Amino acid sequence: VWNWAQLLGPIGVTTVDIDCFECDIMEALLKSAKQAQRTDSRFAYPLPAALVVEINTQIPPPFKFNRRYHQDYKGAVTRAGQDRTEDHRGSAGCSLSYAAEVFSSYDYDLVFYGSPHSDAVFIRRDLRPWFQRRLFGLDFPLDEFDYYRKSSTITAHINANQVRDLFFNV
Repeated sequence: VWNWAQLLGPIGVTTVDIDCFECDIMEALLKSAKQAQRTDSRFAYPLPAALVVEINTQIPPPFKFNRRYHQDYKGAVTRAGQDRTEDHRGSAGCSLSYAAEVFSSYDYDLVFYGSPHSDAVFIRRDLRPWFQRRLFGLDFPLDEFDYYRKSSTITAHINANQVRDLFFNV
């Protein structure tokens, strides 16, 4: 994918929101991009400036969870082909702590997490000074615990306040 995408020129933002393997797909893209940059000078563009990834809000920091890709996974669909997305939300995607750790290893910092769609935004570390000047001196990376604690969460069959209370007020 990276080699094909490079034909378009530098990539500013890459988004993955598919309700199942977000972090695996983004990590595969970054790994492929790093490898292409090392082995072929035609693919010398920098990695995307920003990553946007949907996060599983039901798994708070410090827990690290990631639904790994498997070719046989059909998603939350019944045998009759009906969508049952609400039945797998608890095991979909990845947790905020997992995403922060993985993308940090590719030199990305967390700059936003929250509503309305439980997305996390990461920026390339070399762009940190530019963002800090424009975002009122915020210090990056942002604290995933603090962001999770203050965010609105979307949960399936569980009150969002109960999830937050379970992990931060008990």
